[in-house]
Amino acid sequence: APPNGWPAPADTEGTIYPDGVQRVIRDWLDLSVEYPGIVIQSVTDNVGTVVGGVMFNSRGASVNSCVAVTFPLTITIADTSGTTRSIQVQRVGRVRIN
Repeated sequence: APPNGWPAPADTEGTIYPDGVQRVIRDWLDLSVEYPGIVIQSVTDNVGTVVGGVMFNSRGASVNSCVAVTFPLTITIADTSGTTRSIQVQRVGRVRIN
């Protein structure tokens, strides 16, 4: 993985990058294997800004260092039949599934 990018799915807690930084605090979980047929359709903030993903700090609060966001964040997922669900993530880390 590039030094400033996300770790690769195969990276583990022991992976040290060329810049000397360890970016994985837990092994990655391949959600497509764990939940076959489920896809993430979008991740947006409260005003519709597309967000690259949801990140949490060490205290469980939702943070995003890639772009300024307005909470809550909404993750929309779909199954193979097209049924969608949304997951709302508040700044404090609270999550609600609709």
